[in-house]
Amino acid sequence: MTVEATTITGYLFDNNTTTYSYSKTVDGAVELTITTKADTIAISFAKSTTAPEGTVTLPQATTATYDQDFEIPAVTSGIEIVGYTFAGWATTASGEVVYADAETISSTTINSWYAAKSQTLYAV
Repeated sequence: MTVEATTITGYLFDNNTTTYSYSKTVDGAVELTITTKADTIAISFAKSTTAPEGTVTLPQATTATYDQDFEIPAVTSGIEIVGYTFAGWATTASGEVVYADAETISSTTINSWYAAKSQTLYAV
């Protein structure tokens, strides 16, 4: 008996792949259970190209999980630019604020980033 299976988008088999192959000679009934887990998307943080020069300490890179909401780490300190106030996060280097500090991003948005397997959020 040979079994081949393919996961749905955003999920991996327990062997961290998107395909699973199992082959065994059997005599009688067989029950085969294959488990899956949600994959992750790399989230990194960078300074926006529109922000003035100065010291910016950004959150550490992290991961978001497919089909789960993601809370942006709070920026409690570390942005020290005279005359500049941190406004939030953009999804492009020169973009406008899309997310507030510590905002929760919906699983729908996280899932839309899955094809790229990563997303950078830019401090604005």
